[in-house]
Amino acid sequence: MRVLVDSDQYYEFVREKRFAVIYFDARWNGTGIPLRPRFADAQSRFAERVNFGEVDCDHWDSFTNVDEPRIVTVPTVAYYRDGALEKAYAGASQDVVAQTKALIAGENIEYITARFRFFK
Repeated sequence: MRVLVDSDQYYEFVREKRFAVIYFDARWNGTGIPLRPRFADAQSRFAERVNFGEVDCDHWDSFTNVDEPRIVTVPTVAYYRDGALEKAYAGASQDVVAQTKALIAGENIEYITARFRFFK
């Protein structure tokens, strides 16, 4: 289920549960296409414990009341623990499932590259 987060609810959203993962992208951004199903997979696996939300960066300029993360490129995924930003990584090759597992486990969240399967 896609949850769009706007500037008015951003901080409330990342504090609502102990963990939150925010996906920053724009509809026109084709490089984010491979990341979208991995984000959805993580959401389906961990939705009971983690808030998953999306921000449309075409509207990021309206987020004047949001201090972090600093978004310089899309896609970017930001990981929050107890309302505080833990890590934010840019790039479409990251493994959001493995990174969310690390977030929940209290481990350092590394940039983990997803394994691509082009053939079954």
